[in-house]
Amino acid sequence: MRTYTQRDPLTEAELDRLGDFLEGCKGGKAMNLEQLDGFFAALIAGPEAVMPSEYNRELYGGEMPEFASLDEAREILNLLMRHWNAIAGKLLIGDWALTRAAFRDVLQTPS
Repeated sequence: MRTYTQRDPLTEAELDRLGDFLEGCKGGKAMNLEQLDGFFAALIAGPEAVMPSEYNRELYGGEMPEFASLDEAREILNLLMRHWNAIAGKLLIGDWALTRAAFRDVLQTPS
């Protein structure tokens, strides 16, 4: 098993693994990767620190998922934390431009 620093961004294979896990969550209400990115960015940029215990259920559509094993739980939680830290790092250095113009169509607001 490779050891990662907490800021190592997820590889494509790891993003696929996380996306597949979320997609397979019971009930089909879990966030997809794009929603997860926005959700994490909003929590990170917010005025107060939010602990994982406060938002984990939201990731999965309101219910904690059933992990196949303790190893799977550790793997998924590790991927989530690394993804959180990678997003936080990008926001901290201004590398991730989230602009109103980029989301104008999504927000459906006039320019």
